[in-house]
Amino acid sequence: MNLAKFIAEFKYYFNHWYHMIKGDSPFHVEQGVGNFFNPHHLQGYFNDLTKKVTCPSDIVSGLPVVPTLSGDRIHFSIAIFQYGLGCHDLLLERKSEDLDYKFRLTLDWAVSTLDELGRWETFSFIYPENPYSAMAQGQGISLLLRGFQYYGETRYSEAAKKAVEFLLKPVKDGGVCYYDGKGGLIFKEYTHKATVLNGWIFAYFGLFDYCLVFPEEKRMNTIRTKALTSLLGSLNNFDNNYWSFYNDKGLIASGFYHKLHIAQLKALLVAHEDETLRVIIRNFEEYERNIFAKLYAFMVKVIQKIVKINRK
Repeated sequence: MNLAKFIAEFKYYFNHWYHMIKGDSPFHVEQGVGNFFNPHHLQGYFNDLTKKVTCPSDIVSGLPVVPTLSGDRIHFSIAIFQYGLGCHDLLLERKSEDLDYKFRLTLDWAVSTLDELGRWETFSFIYPENPYSAMAQGQGISLLLRGFQYYGETRYSEAAKKAVEFLLKPVKDGGVCYYDGKGGLIFKEYTHKATVLNGWIFAYFGLFDYCLVFPEEKRMNTIRTKALTSLLGSLNNFDNNYWSFYNDKGLIASGFYHKLHIAQLKALLVAHEDETLRVIIRNFEEYERNIFAKLYAFMVKVIQKIVKINRK
């Protein structure tokens, strides 16, 4: 890795972390359990994404854009879907022509960029050979179904049906999930990398929403049950006894992602009463309250980040 590239990446990640720690990054806002979330009816989203809308962000053509290492600003599917889900929750709180317009923009972008196989290109700007993501599929599905419910337009539900089929396509066939041969189903945020916990859960949320809207589809409900069993059975692998892991290969979570894990698991507990969830949530919350655990986790995370940059 040449010096110029190292400096450029260091500046990028330093800026990224600085704003995350400072608390003014639109990509790292607090995302507690959604204020309008109801596991029995499709209402608000599992997590509160309203600050994705209210926190200052870079907007182009009415939609958020994200910076890349090369200096470009791109429309990124996950950022747009989260922005739309935040708009929807705000609309449930108060009617607004501006919010309605923004919500529509995200829905129409989701429909127009969904390809014939039900995929959204997500990571093509950084991983051209692995551009698809279960997290993007799941959040796109959640967004489209709320658009279908809010406006009653079947083009949104039809797009969601295409997207959910791709969500369930295995990685070996070009898809975004992994079937373990024992009936288990794992959703991959990055199809060529370790399994990321928050991406796995967000993908599951999309499948949960789909089954909520279409309860008559027995096949999907059976798959959802298998997906939940796999997720619950794997949660202990993300607990290192003082903090949570970001992925299943030992990468420790940042403070932001640790809090996100707690919020996601709390939302999951509202939807599914389960003792494993209760235990993991209690553990993660105890780690969060422990200043020594928090400091140690931060130091380990910094070291892992530096090692990662140096290995490139």
